[in-house]
Parts: sequence; structure tokens; C-alpha cells
Amino acid sequence: MVLVSQGENTSRMLTNQLKDIIGDLITIEAHSMEKGIPRDLKADIILLTHYTLLEDLDINFDGKVMLAKRSINYKYLDLILQLSSDLPVLLVNDTKITAEETVYQIKELGINHINFIPYYPGAKEFPEAEIAVTPGESSYVPNYIKKVVDIGCRLIDLTTMVEILRELGLLEERANYLSARYIRELVELNKNLISARDDVINSKKQIEAVLDLVKDPIFALDEDKKIIFANNQARKILKKIEVEKIVNTGMGNDIVSFKGEKMIMTQVSLGKSLVIHLRFASDIAEMEEKLRIEAKEKGFFTKYTFDHIVGKSPAILKAIEKAKKIASSDSNVLIYGETGTGKEIFAQAIHSASKRSKFPFIAINCSALPANLLESELFGYEEGAFTGAKKGGKPGIFEMANRGTVFLDEISEIPVEIQARLLRVLQEKEVMRIGGYRMVPVDVRIIAATNQDPFKLVKENKFREDLFYRLTPLFLFLPPLRERVEDVPLLFDYFINQTRTVPPWHWKDLSEEVKNILLDYSWPGNVREIKNCVEYLLTMAQGIPKVYDLPDIITLKDGKNKDSLLRETKINDLLINVLEIIREGEVKGIKLGRNSIARLMCERGFNVTPSKVRKLLQDLKEKGYIISGRGRQGTALTLQGRALIGEK
Repeated sequence: MVLVSQGENTSRMLTNQLKDIIGDLITIEAHSMEKGIPRDLKADIILLTHYTLLEDLDINFDGKVMLAKRSINYKYLDLILQLSSDLPVLLVNDTKITAEETVYQIKELGINHINFIPYYPGAKEFPEAEIAVTPGESSYVPNYIKKVVDIGCRLIDLTTMVEILRELGLLEERANYLSARYIRELVELNKNLISARDDVINSKKQIEAVLDLVKDPIFALDEDKKIIFANNQARKILKKIEVEKIVNTGMGNDIVSFKGEKMIMTQVSLGKSLVIHLRFASDIAEMEEKLRIEAKEKGFFTKYTFDHIVGKSPAILKAIEKAKKIASSDSNVLIYGETGTGKEIFAQAIHSASKRSKFPFIAINCSALPANLLESELFGYEEGAFTGAKKGGKPGIFEMANRGTVFLDEISEIPVEIQARLLRVLQEKEVMRIGGYRMVPVDVRIIAATNQDPFKLVKENKFREDLFYRLTPLFLFLPPLRERVEDVPLLFDYFINQTRTVPPWHWKDLSEEVKNILLDYSWPGNVREIKNCVEYLLTMAQGIPKVYDLPDIITLKDGKNKDSLLRETKINDLLINVLEIIREGEVKGIKLGRNSIARLMCERGFNVTPSKVRKLLQDLKEKGYIISGRGRQGTALTLQGRALIGEK
């Protein structure tokens, strides 16, 4: 016999099966398309694992060609039965046809509770899926899958085995062995199913016991709207009202009345069954109030309004005007701006001016947390969802910000698998906690922000296009500081007043040279960099800042005048004070010698001798900051020396 298959793994598994049953009676040769197949094949039986091989292969067959019918390996059925029906599951195989066939065969076995998505090389990605089932083809499972269930290679079924034995004249010799073997497998399968049934019955009892402790009414209906389960609270209500009066055909959330009290009804479809969860509106209001108080205690409120945005340039005024219009809407917003342009301040201002201002504003930096922690922060988790989960679980920020605003900073850094869950929140207005079983309705506005070009990210497939358009009913661009340089003086004074109760200086007090350097600088860190610069100058400068007090990153901008400015940064306090004393003498019309300079330096707190002053003057002269006259002619500053201490 010659066995011809698509992949090497299939070839190996089926060869072992054939050898186990009839290997002592016949010679078995195996080939796969993966490893290559000879041009001419000659045998009593040439067994093909799939009919497509007849179309794909240009081979001369000499012998009886048979097509192997294959079936699921019953040994692994319990692995499939244990899977949850909450999320879609990839069924991974080596080709489109084999993947679809495997899905069909599983459904033929009566396993219909799982939504299988056929997946194969070249198939469209399906990142919403977290689990993959594969018949021995795990090498084709995509990287984003968290759990792989290998149900083993699909085996040659009983009918094909009978045909092979009949064709070879071996049926009578091996019939008893073959039937006994398959009966044993069926008996083992039956045992497993009985065990699985007992597990299901025990699990059902445990779940019913837990649900009886829940104070909300929960019940389930079959396809004929007959009650198949109800917890204690539901049984009390269902005695007094008819199911048809509170159940409709729509999914999601509805408001129903019971004895004059409003209840929120959530319907979840599970296959042909329907699960109903009722919550009293008064309980929800109480919970929301508790969450609002908790959010306020945790600081989940805004500090900034539009009054805190500093600037009078046309660019920033246009952005503020647009943001105020956005605040009057309730649509989601994407803010795009470079680092330090004030994206969170604008987000807070929009929230403060919106109808949601009395409710929480919760911000989260999506790039600051690893994927698993970010997921639990966003969506929350139930008790026992993972190792280290808090007792009682934890609500995510979407629940905590209900009726308020969630600010997702650096949203472009969210992993693809979390983007899929976030998309569901935007589409369905509901969230499921990690490890949870029910959807929680949420009413939040999302303001997202990024410092990367979102259109470029979508084009490069680094950000989901459908999520991008869900986030951008409204779009706000924040101009960089280099495009509104006229706001630099205002921002300097704002941060000086914020930092010091009694400011030692303001923008107007700076020399023209210092102002020009600051206005010529490109400010790549934008407003945040100005704040840092102000803090630096207030700390480092003695009095009104001079050129040499400016941060190196500003004075060395773009490499201009780098050599001279590097020399300036090396000037120590002694040399600077000598230059200032000489300049004060010039203003008063006094030519100062070494002795006079030494005395004035001592008055400034520097213990220097005339000999030391001589060395300092020589150093300044070599650097080109002073010229020295003979005798009593004294010393004078050059233009370069005056520039160094901040004078023209």
C-alpha cells in the first residue's frame, strides 16, 4: 500500500494507524506533498487522504486508487466538550477544505455549542479568538492565540478500513480484530461521556447553589420560552408575573416594571437558550452613587478647565474653540498632538465643560502597563479569574467611570487583542470582566490621545481601522509650540507664577539676547519642556537669567555656535564675577586694576589674592572676553565678554 497525504504530520500519524492494524500483513509506503511525492506510484492500493490530491498531483498511478474517509479521534472529544461557548474558537488545519471538513464533522457529532471559525494558511486573521482547536496541525496556529487544544490527527474511519481489507482479501482474517478494536474505543468513549455528564451534573448543582445566593433574579428559558432554571429570587417573582410580560425578542438591556418598581433586564443568548438577569433600578442607582463617591475619593475628577489653557496665538485659539464645540457633544474623541502639547489638559477641559462633568474622569496611560495588567485595569476581573486576583473581584475603569469619561492616553500602544475587546465596548456599550459570565452595561464617553500619526498607524496595520473610526467621530489636532511661538512669553510667566509665590523675575526682565535664543528654539518637548526650562532657571540662575544660565540643550540647539557656546558653559563662577566687576567699573567710568578687583571679589565672598586675579584675567584674555591695558589703563570687556554676562 502507498499512502499519499498533504502534510508530513498527517502521513506519520496515519501510517502508524495502518501499521497497528495490518502492518504485519502488508508493506506500507508513505509520501506527503510537504516532503515530495515520486512521479510514478505503483502498489496494490494507493490511498489518498483527500480528493484534492487527485487534482493537485501530476502523478502516474499504477494500482487501485482509494480515498480515505477520516473521522475525529474520539479519544480527545472530552477536550472539545470542556470548551466554553462564550468566545469564538479557531479550528486550525492545513488547508481551507480540511479546516471546514473538521468543523462539519465536529458538528455532526452533536457538538453545536461552540462557534468554530475555520482557519488555515492564508486565512483572514481573527484576533477576537483566544482559543484554537487543531487536529495535529499546531504549527499553523497564529501567535495571538492564548490556548491551543490539540485533538490529534483525524484518523482513517472504520468504513475505509473495511474497504482496504476487502480489496486485499484480508477482511475475513482481520474482521474480528477490527470490530473488537472499534467497540473498545466506543466503550471507552461512552465511559468518558458518562464521566463528563456526571461532571456537568455536579457543576450544574454547584452553579445553581451559587446563583441562589445572588440577590438579583436570574432565570433561563429554552427555545419555547419555557423556564429551565430559576434562582431563589427569580422564583419569587415568576410566581406573580408571566414570563411573556417581561421577555421580548431583543437582546441587550430593557426596562420592565414589577409592582411599580423599575427593573433593568439583561438578556443573553446561549445557543437556543436565553438567560435573563433582572436588577432593581434602585439598587443600580445606589451602586452608581457608591462608585461616584469612591471615584472622587480616589481622585477621579478633573483639575483643569479651558481657563487653564495658556495662549493667544491663532493656532491655540482655534484648537480651544474646536474643543469647546466637542465638549457640547457626547461623541468619542481622538486627540492628536506631539509630546507635551497638553493632550490630557484638553481632555480634562472637554470633560469639565460637558454634561458628564459631575461624573468621574478616569485617565490611564496605555503604554505604561503590560498587556495583561492593562486588560484587567480596563475591563476589571471576577474573583479567582487569575492568580493574585482580589477577593470579590475588581471593577474596571469602564465600570468605575460609568456616566463619566475615560481618557485613554497613548492609545496607539494598546495590543491588538485588547483593541478587539475595546471595540466591543464602543459598539455594544457593555463590558465583561475577565473571568466573568455576564455583560455589564456601561455608559461612558471615550477621549483617546496619541502622539503618533493615527492615519499612518492604520495604513501600516499597527492600529485597527474599525477601532480608529469608532474613536474618531470627532478629531482634535493640537499644534506644536513651534507653530505658536508667540505663546512662549505667556507660558514662561504662567509657569513662573505657578512655581514661585513671589516670582524673582518675569519674561520682560530677560535680556533681548536671552529672549531671542528662547524664541528661536524649536521646543521639541513643547509646553512640558517650557515648564522644565522655567524650573531649571529658577534653580540655577542667580538673579535674572543670563545666556550662560540657559540649559545646554537650548543654547546648543541645532549645533549653531557650538564651539563658542561650549566654551561659555565652561566659565566658572570666579570668571563670571570678575567680568561683572570689570563691567560695573566701566559703567562708573573707573578703570580697575588687580588689587581693586581682588578687594571687590572678597566683598562678594570670594577669597582671592591679586596674584590669583592676575591668573583669572589672563584666562579671560585668552578666551577673548577682555583686553588689558598697561599700568593704570586697567582692563575692559570685549563685545564677546559683554554678551557672556547678558549685555549688548
